[in-house]
Amino acid sequence: MSGHMTIDSTAFNATLRKYLAVSTRSLTDAINEKMFFILDRAQKQTPIGDRSKIETELGATTTERIGKSGKLRRKISYTPTKLVYKLVNRKTPGLTRADIEPAAKRLIAARLRAVGSLRAGWSNALRKFGQVTGRFAGSTGLPKVKRGSEARPAKDGLKAQAEAVYNLLQRSDGKTLVIDPRVESALASAFAAEAASMESYIERKLGADWRAKV
Repeated sequence: MSGHMTIDSTAFNATLRKYLAVSTRSLTDAINEKMFFILDRAQKQTPIGDRSKIETELGATTTERIGKSGKLRRKISYTPTKLVYKLVNRKTPGLTRADIEPAAKRLIAARLRAVGSLRAGWSNALRKFGQVTGRFAGSTGLPKVKRGSEARPAKDGLKAQAEAVYNLLQRSDGKTLVIDPRVESALASAFAAEAASMESYIERKLGADWRAKV
């Protein structure tokens, strides 16, 4: 696993060519629409962490209330578990007792902020393809990530091509930057699901055309 995803798109590309041959949409619109559906599925199938489980394992309690402005307010109380101290010592050995408490709280806060970040990694690209296709991209409740995804929608021309780049990386061994394998799995599943959807459309379309000629 590395900082890029490798998806075998041979079968998908073959199905896409058949789909484009029977679709009534323009080449550019059809490609951007397919990219939107793929990203939407990939985001929904990318796992999201269990916040309550993280709180239990690390020692945190969250209370929520609606403020005067109508916004949700969260207050977190910290009671770090032994696991937190082990993680802190592993990351920064030799801390004094005065320093380890704040470090433990920062670690818990960082883990809680990261809940949903893998899924949020798709948001920017999905939103962009939603704009060009007129479709709603729902990313409500997901955190903001520093390295959001990028999108290059297809434009009219002989070689219409749409691209999306997932930029959220993590360190697998303390050095190598990689994409979480669960993200790649979600994307592969999304490609397969969209290919199956196109196959169904092609069968319906060809059947309708055949019946119209009888």
